[in-house]
Amino acid sequence: TSAIREYLATMTAKTATEQYRRALEANDLMIEGQKWPDESMQKAAGIDPTNARAIREYRAPDTPRTSAVRQFLAADAQDNESISDRYRRALEANDTKMEGQKWPDKSMRKAAGIDPSTAAKVRKAWYRATETPEDREPDNA
Repeated sequence: TSAIREYLATMTAKTATEQYRRALEANDLMIEGQKWPDESMQKAAGIDPTNARAIREYRAPDTPRTSAVRQFLAADAQDNESISDRYRRALEANDTKMEGQKWPDKSMRKAAGIDPSTAAKVRKAWYRATETPEDREPDNA
C-alpha cells in the first residue's frame, strides 16, 4: 500500500475515483508478479469496494452485447443527449426484442455510461410511463 501511496502522491488526481483509476492504469503496465493487489490500490486511493468494482467493470472490455448496444446508440445519436436519454433509448429498443435476444441491463448501462442507481430511477419511470391499465394492480381501497 505504501508504494501505491507514493505513486499516487506524484499524480494530480484529487478524488478517490481518479486516484484509483490512475493506480489501475499503472498496474496495467506492470508485469505479472509485480502488480499491486486490488485491495491495496483501493486502500491507497481511499475508495470503497463498491465504487472500485464499478470502475473495474466500466474499464473491462465490452462483451458482444455491450458492443451491440453501443452500435445501436451510436447509429441514432442525438445532439446533446443525456446519459439518461441514451439509457432510455436502449430500454425502448430492448423492449421490442424477443426473449433470448434482449440485451442485459448491465450492457445497456455500460454502453449508455449511466450508474446503476440513476439507471434504476430511469427504468422505474420508463416502466411506469409504458405500463397499460391492465398492468396496474387494482387499488385495495
